[in-house]
Amino acid sequence: MSSRKIDFRQKLDFEMTARERSACDFLIVEPDPENRDRTRSVLIENGYTNMYHAADHMQALNVLMTRNFTHTLFSTTYTNMPVSEYVSRAIATTPNLIAIASSYEPNADDVFDLLRLGARGFAVKPYTLEGMESSILMATKGDRLSEAVLQARDRNEAFAALIAANLDKLADGTRHALRFQSAARDIERLQANFKGATDLARMFAKDGEEALRDRMVDFFIDLSTGPASRLGRLRHRLRKKRSTLDSDTEKSVTAPNLKKSVSQGS
Repeated sequence: MSSRKIDFRQKLDFEMTARERSACDFLIVEPDPENRDRTRSVLIENGYTNMYHAADHMQALNVLMTRNFTHTLFSTTYTNMPVSEYVSRAIATTPNLIAIASSYEPNADDVFDLLRLGARGFAVKPYTLEGMESSILMATKGDRLSEAVLQARDRNEAFAALIAANLDKLADGTRHALRFQSAARDIERLQANFKGATDLARMFAKDGEEALRDRMVDFFIDLSTGPASRLGRLRHRLRKKRSTLDSDTEKSVTAPNLKKSVSQGS
């Protein structure tokens, strides 16, 4: 498993109102008392005042059975059950629960596995005001990775497809913007989507950016050799069919002439 560390700090274009913050209720799972105190302080300073602290994952699940929470911020340190089991059971109990894992040294593979189980984000210890705020905002309001990417057997191919799709949309949008002024308004959004796709791909690429780059080269080569659109695939099938018909016609014409030549030669 890759031990590549990743940086989760991002500049976000959205925020939460004071009313939205007051509606958040956090279930904290943290075995270390000092970290529990630090978590409480940082959350309060960021405007989140509703929280319950559990020392282990089993205790947190028991509390979750009797009380509604909007978020769970849980340590990836093993306590009395595997962290993956906690995520699965917590989300099964409360499907809309926003699960945020926390660790001192997160790596891409571990985080991706938790996202696949339903976690929405990651917070890096030691907590800072800015870091905690970014993690909560991204998990609460940011876009989730698509199921196609999360469940893909070849993660890097899925990211290559995601990048290609967003690049195609950006290219189309740019072309339309040259002709229609109204289309220019979408360019900034399409650029942001494309950048978001590339940032996610770089962050969670299997075996690092170099492996992703190699897979993207192969993917784009394969893409360039075949029609990508439905119309293109139809045209490809028609050309193939026409080529087959032409070949059959040529054979039907050549065969009698060949037979006649043989007869005359004999």
